[in-house]
Amino acid sequence: MNSRVEVVLAVLFLMLARIASGQSCPPQWAALGGAPAVNGEVLCSTTLASGAVVVGGTFTEAGGVSAANVARYDPATRSWSALGAGLPFATVQAVTSLPSGDIVVGGSFGTVNGIFYGNLARYSAATGTWDRVVVGGQAGLSGSVLALLALPDGSLVAGGDFLQSGNQPGRYVTILNASGNAWSALGSGVNRVVFGLRLLQSGEILVLGDFTSAGANTTGRVARFNRTSGVWSVLGNWQSGTAYCATQLPGGDVIVGGSFSDAGGTFARNIARYSFATNTWTDMATGVDSTVHGVAYRAATNDVVVCGRFANYLPGFPAGRIARFSLSDNSWSAIGEGILGSTVNTITPSGSGQYFLGGLFSAARDAIAGNCVLLDAVDDMVPPGRTTSAVIRSALNAGNGSLIVAGAFSHAGSVRLNRIGRYDTATGAWTPMGAGLSRTTFGLFPTAHSVTSLANGDIIAGGDFMESGAAIVNRVARYRSATGQWEAVGSGASGTVFTLLPLPGSSFLAGGSFSEIGGVLTNSVARFNAETGSWESIGGGMPAGVTVRAMVRLSNGDVIVNGSGTTALRRYSAVSAQWSAVGTLSNGFDHSVDALLLLPTGRVVVGGLFTAIGGLATSNVAVFDPGTGSWSALGAANAVVGGKVATLLLDADGSLVLGGAFTQAGGAAAGGVARFDTASSTWSAFAPGVQGGSGVAKVIRVSTSSDLFVLGGFLRLGNPLSAPAAYMARVSTGGTAPAFTSQPASRSVCPGPVSFSLTATGTPTPTYVWRRNGVPLNTATNPTASTPTLLLANAVNEDSGVYDCVVTNTCGAVTSQGAQLAVCPADYDCSGGVDSDDVIAYFADWDVSDADADFNGDGGVDADDVIGFFGRWDAGC
Repeated sequence: MNSRVEVVLAVLFLMLARIASGQSCPPQWAALGGAPAVNGEVLCSTTLASGAVVVGGTFTEAGGVSAANVARYDPATRSWSALGAGLPFATVQAVTSLPSGDIVVGGSFGTVNGIFYGNLARYSAATGTWDRVVVGGQAGLSGSVLALLALPDGSLVAGGDFLQSGNQPGRYVTILNASGNAWSALGSGVNRVVFGLRLLQSGEILVLGDFTSAGANTTGRVARFNRTSGVWSVLGNWQSGTAYCATQLPGGDVIVGGSFSDAGGTFARNIARYSFATNTWTDMATGVDSTVHGVAYRAATNDVVVCGRFANYLPGFPAGRIARFSLSDNSWSAIGEGILGSTVNTITPSGSGQYFLGGLFSAARDAIAGNCVLLDAVDDMVPPGRTTSAVIRSALNAGNGSLIVAGAFSHAGSVRLNRIGRYDTATGAWTPMGAGLSRTTFGLFPTAHSVTSLANGDIIAGGDFMESGAAIVNRVARYRSATGQWEAVGSGASGTVFTLLPLPGSSFLAGGSFSEIGGVLTNSVARFNAETGSWESIGGGMPAGVTVRAMVRLSNGDVIVNGSGTTALRRYSAVSAQWSAVGTLSNGFDHSVDALLLLPTGRVVVGGLFTAIGGLATSNVAVFDPGTGSWSALGAANAVVGGKVATLLLDADGSLVLGGAFTQAGGAAAGGVARFDTASSTWSAFAPGVQGGSGVAKVIRVSTSSDLFVLGGFLRLGNPLSAPAAYMARVSTGGTAPAFTSQPASRSVCPGPVSFSLTATGTPTPTYVWRRNGVPLNTATNPTASTPTLLLANAVNEDSGVYDCVVTNTCGAVTSQGAQLAVCPADYDCSGGVDSDDVIAYFADWDVSDADADFNGDGGVDADDVIGFFGRWDAGC
């Protein structure tokens, strides 16, 4: 054999060996949780027996999941899900849950997908599908359904703006019997629109609206109907206004909210209390200044939470759409800073002990919220998601598999963090860092833009925040792990701190949009001297109006910072203490440098949004050599397009990982994350990447894992997954596809125990599915069918066939070779052959009617079994 052939064979051998050990797979993405938001108005909600909450309104997404105007929220997993295909183009205004588990919604939707529904629809919990409510050949109701109430016997009460139910008169309120085959009026009904329904402790139905008569009673707005007697009675003498909602207290009194100034002859602003014992209404400490849409009694605190459109309780006491009324001392109080938005429409308890609030609002207290929020036992308002409640701006590897994460969020999951917290990448648990960072001089929603660690272990954060608990920290703060508290760094900055850079000896640089920091006049960049404990200007700072968003320190002590306008970068000389320009951008203020990274070679990678820099035509990323002052492209000049490069990471293998809002890298769809191999000068994408929002702000790897963590302002994973993934995602880059190191072997056996085994490699650990003749075995009856070794405890002739195993992980799936199983029932003594000894052994069992001699399996031992046995014995097996 000549040497060339030997070389070729050796190469082929190595290739086959690599295939056998498992192929590496593309990066595997894992979403860490969807957004807490609903992208439209929430108009109604109800609590299921499981503790989950179903909401309806005018939205197309909930938590990043496609959900046409109705969705379910699970407080146990803090996740959203769709209810079937939802109700496209509907306005869902009422929802309730029947004892069967089915969900009924009402609203304003004559047709759904071209089919007439008549404003009423029912979701089957068993089939996961929607259907019409058809009675007597008629679907739904003749007008809008604004209130629904499920009764314990399975009957359904509907109220709204209709005069007919099915083929029966309705008069604004009607009841569908438990069998679902007949509507009936509640006496003679009411004379105008019904907005609310509630089941009283007495079993009567409380009806609320703007009607002026109920049954034979000539005053209305609030009335009750007795199903046993068929009699209506009104609650006091109402003369004006509209009642929308009600809750009943343990003692039986009812609290009603709405839009009114008179409740049964008593002056009351939009909320009032009714006593059945005395048949009287009382005001509630002058009430609130606008409409109340929701009320809920809380036993733990003996108070009533009230929500709606009001801005104040009492004259001039800010409430912001939500307030609490203490029944212990009959007094009002605000709940934090309230809710920022036009209205809160609904409140309902959730299985987590919290209350779900929905409406049309952008923020609750100091939490950014998308039309829904959870109110907990200590009156914190928590966005209902699993990861951070808003965008992430920066992150720091904190060691031991944890990250310190900073941004605009108030919470992560149910944990209040106030813009910064610690994340355990192994467990997914969040831990606060002291009181966090809060408030700004201009509003309630600050952002921590940057976080870094110093040589002495302190953590420094910069942003536009002003406080940490009771401490004033003024845009730049230090966290002492020994005390677990944040403290000021001097007197802070006059403007936002966007970036931080640690220096030797626990000093650091701060960059941003300030003109003064720590009492020192300096434009946009300054040094904190750890030895003197004071701030210092470096060369007077930047030109007026320049904002610093990225900095890097060279090996000789020089500092390069990003500029703005046409200036790309500026360089501060540690020797001359002077600034100089470094290159220009392609054009004005709409182009920027956002990220800088020092390479081991001393060169600097520059990322941002530009088409040319320093005279070099290149898109959004370039390399600067400080020694020669020259610029070069990173691979092809137009490699990264479609958006900015916002973050840069030098990986352990010497490659570069880029994150941002770009859509392509090296000609491939990238979705905001890509890798550049410096050895081969080639690009590769982290498909499918992310999409939505402002893209990737940080890519980071923790020391205990081969996984990357991608953080920023995105909302979901990219196509084709399109999975909700708000602000955080995990990317596994070290996986290998499954591969076999041993295969199952064919077996020829007598009846009894038999097993097949294989061994396989793969990362993550693969799963196993054993099959017979291509059909998966039932793991419920044989759990070994999902393990590397399949055991058949008592194989019989019917178990003969071809057995194989499908081995799968996130990198791929492989199928083992088929192993033939031949069971020989005539080898009765399991000697490996069929002879007279098998006849003797069989008749020994047959004579004593041993169950093993039941050859035909009919449950008895008789002559038919002998015939069956000899038939197989004559055949030789």
